[in-house]
Amino acid sequence: MNCNPFTFGHLYLIETAAKENEEVIVFVVEEDRSSFPTDIRFNLVKLGCSHLKNVTVIKGGRYIISSNTFPSYFLRKKDDKLSIYTKLDATIFGMYIAKFFNINKRYVGTEPYCDVTNEYNKTMLSVLPKYGVEVCLVERMTKDGRAVSASIVRELLKHDRLSEVESLVPQVTYDFLKTQEGKKIIENIKRRDLPH
Repeated sequence: MNCNPFTFGHLYLIETAAKENEEVIVFVVEEDRSSFPTDIRFNLVKLGCSHLKNVTVIKGGRYIISSNTFPSYFLRKKDDKLSIYTKLDATIFGMYIAKFFNINKRYVGTEPYCDVTNEYNKTMLSVLPKYGVEVCLVERMTKDGRAVSASIVRELLKHDRLSEVESLVPQVTYDFLKTQEGKKIIENIKRRDLPH
C-alpha cells in the first residue's frame, strides 16, 4: 500500500485480510515520491493497525512498487511500458518476495479511479497464481456513494476541506493532519496545483 495518506479504505482492506488470515504483512511503499513522506505514511499505517494483533507493517523496500520495478506507478502514466512494468513488479513479488515471506494470498482493493492501479490489479490476477499466490480482490469501501480513496482525500485537502476528510480517514491520520507537520504537507499539496 502507498497510503498517501492512510484512509478508512486502506484500513478496511487490512481488516478484511486480518479477519480471513492467521497472519498479515502490510508492505508500505518505501519510495519517497508521494505527498506524504515514507516515514509518515509508514507510522500512520503502523499506528492505525496497532489494534490488529495478527498484522505486521513493514516498509516495502526497493522491489515492491518502486521506481526500480514500476516507474509508471509514480508517473500515473498509462502507456505501452505499463504492461511491462506491472508484469515485472508482480513477477518479482511472486518469485522472490512471496516465496521468502511464505505469502499465499495478496489482497488488493478494486480501483475505480486510477487506470494504472487497475492495470496492476489485472496483471497480478494473471501473474501471481503462477507462483501459488491467490489474489483477493476486495470491493472498495464506499462513503456517500463513492469509493474511499487517498486521491479524494488529497483533493479535499487541496481545497481547504479538512472537515470533510475526517469521515474518510482513521483518527490517527486526522490528528496528524492537524499538526504543524501535517499542515505543511497540506500546504505543499495546495502549491502543486498552482499555475506555474
